[in-house]
Amino acid sequence: MTVWPEYKIYASWGPREESPEVIAARYLACTDRLKQIHPAYDNWIFNLKGKPKKFDALREKLAEAVAANVDRAENGKPTPIYGYWATVTNTMNKAHPRSLALRVNAGAWVNRGYFCNSAMIKTGNNVVPDPSIIAYPAFKAALLAIVESFGATYC
Repeated sequence: MTVWPEYKIYASWGPREESPEVIAARYLACTDRLKQIHPAYDNWIFNLKGKPKKFDALREKLAEAVAANVDRAENGKPTPIYGYWATVTNTMNKAHPRSLALRVNAGAWVNRGYFCNSAMIKTGNNVVPDPSIIAYPAFKAALLAIVESFGATYC
């Protein structure tokens, strides 16, 4: 069996306490910029506490969805010091050549000695990605969208 690696772009930044409303605004700015790059960077499905929801249907209530995805301790209690998670994908079934996901952990203000907030775009697992979604012009534009939307300081 041939295993194909995922392609990823990653950006991070240090502690920055932010509310779910601010994170949602940054997330919307990022996804709006991404869909201008290539059609594959659109038609997102949001992971709301493990359940798929159409991203476009959540746009007006995205801050509530981000708040629901607060980091939690082992006992299930919210731990906003570790931030909030927001993940979208353009496929929920079998990965295909245009499969993409955007995963963000933002709003963390814990000082861990490393960048505790991050954003990543990755291709589907075990599938050869469409070259047009990972080519330099597309990935560069996607990385700039992440950096400028979230104020990342390390790529």
